[in-house]
Amino acid sequence: MGKILLSNSTEIFNKMHESYRKVGFRISFFENEEKRNISCYKKIYIDNENVWYAEDGTAVISVGTFIYKNEIGSKALNLFYRDFQKEGIEARKRADGIFALCIHNKNKDLIFTDIDGKYAIYYYMDDDKYIVSCSYAHIQEYVHMPVNEYAMMEYSMQECIWGKDTPIKNIYRLESDQLLICKENLKVVEDASGQICVGLIEEKSGSIDNLCKYMREKADCYNKLFEKRSVCMTGGLDTRVVLAAMISKQEKSSIISWQGRGHVFNSQLEDRVCCKNISEKCGLPFKTVEFEPFYKMCEDSVYYERMGELAFIYGGNKTYQQLMENGNGSDYMTFGFLGESLRSNDALDKVYHTPFPMEEYVDKFYLKGQYKTFVENWDAYRDYVLKKIKMRAIKLGINIENMTQKECMLLDYYRRVRCDTDQAKIANIYRYSTLLSGEPLVRLESLRISYNQKSKAHLQLQCIQNMRPDLMEIPVFSHCRYYPINKKILEIETNAKQEKIIRLKDQVDQWGKQYFPLMYGRLFGFYLKLKTSYNGNSLDNDSMEYYIDYIRENCHNKKILYMLSHLNTKKWDDIAKILCTLVYIAKK
Repeated sequence: MGKILLSNSTEIFNKMHESYRKVGFRISFFENEEKRNISCYKKIYIDNENVWYAEDGTAVISVGTFIYKNEIGSKALNLFYRDFQKEGIEARKRADGIFALCIHNKNKDLIFTDIDGKYAIYYYMDDDKYIVSCSYAHIQEYVHMPVNEYAMMEYSMQECIWGKDTPIKNIYRLESDQLLICKENLKVVEDASGQICVGLIEEKSGSIDNLCKYMREKADCYNKLFEKRSVCMTGGLDTRVVLAAMISKQEKSSIISWQGRGHVFNSQLEDRVCCKNISEKCGLPFKTVEFEPFYKMCEDSVYYERMGELAFIYGGNKTYQQLMENGNGSDYMTFGFLGESLRSNDALDKVYHTPFPMEEYVDKFYLKGQYKTFVENWDAYRDYVLKKIKMRAIKLGINIENMTQKECMLLDYYRRVRCDTDQAKIANIYRYSTLLSGEPLVRLESLRISYNQKSKAHLQLQCIQNMRPDLMEIPVFSHCRYYPINKKILEIETNAKQEKIIRLKDQVDQWGKQYFPLMYGRLFGFYLKLKTSYNGNSLDNDSMEYYIDYIRENCHNKKILYMLSHLNTKKWDDIAKILCTLVYIAKK
């Protein structure tokens, strides 16, 4: 990241600033005045440049990983400010990375994120004070706001929160089409400059050659800027596409494969076998990490003080946090997240038809209704979610009466930005981190390519074949099963027996929801999910009892909300059930 902090309350600012310094953040910029305080911090692992001073006294500050015209640090900030003076924040559409920028001068601070809002900035304001920070949990320690019930439910069940809300009322996330202006008070301004919308993705047809060209260019940029690079991989195609781009010119990147029991960790032994085979074939360094299934988050953990709610990824597993901290000795770490725009979506294909209105998108694709029987106020919760998604869709130019598959995937990309960027944000606290599939030119070109071309991983395999064909020799392991690659037609092949089982389960799901919703939701559906579970439960009984006891003893302590929210999995409904009731417990 490292971090950024602003507040007009000198008392709160000094306390937060001191807490950040105690856990390893080094100051790169600091001004402490009455009614206007700002500090910015370097990354913990590397000595990065994230401040540049213009001749007029303006300070241009970045947090996260900011790449502009293939430069980082002060060079990138200098180049950006020149363009900013002519174009305003429209210039950010040419920037890569995951970042927020602050333009600081004697009159005001102007804060905005990358064009997709991948980097999270949070703010709170009332009649007397405002606080801007990278963590809503840290802000909450000084404002003591109640839980936002519906936002917490959405975070628990859908793994993201649409819009500006956070799990805490009156603490908001800065959206990609907004600016913050900080003086003695705080102002939020709407500005959609640079947004990728329907008009842009339908402007012309996408090209596989162009997509691969952009991927190689971005990967070449990473390879030149960062000396030691690591790719966190599974056996699937999202990370393999990223690796193919990173080593397309025989460059070296280390592969990291982690393993942990349970769906929370989302990694299996077969994933590691695939990664090991890839490392051996390409002559790449290979690191393995084991996560223990039993874990408890230490209350006074240094990780919480560093990153707030992000400390509870994987339930606050300490081994995971240590991996992110040491990063395999790399100064750059990346992942396969946001690769969904390169492939079709099986869940969407099952429910899509024409016309496909926004209501069906929300009910059948986003919410899916799998937790409906556990939530008493489901209709009100559904309306809360629908309103927010509809608002974003209209801003993007989506026809909410009849959504195309491209429009569905454009909207789904913004959902993924909210639920699949946390690991890159953690990595950015210590070192540089970006997501190749989320770079503006890459994702724009991928969204322009027709949806049908992405079926059966055709587009992803074309990219791999184009950039690093030897990676086609190793089968794909995804969603708990192997897929051989048909190199002639560039598609993954499915086993006939597996397909029959999948179709049967889908049919049982459909009948259960239609004819026996109560029984299905509470008994039969849960039984099916446990029966087909490959890794088993993520938490053993002792762990579960520990967390339940902790809730009872510390229901006033909001930290538990962030911890348990990251234990949610679609494979174990009991966790979501606990989370749905947790809001009520915490409010009493």
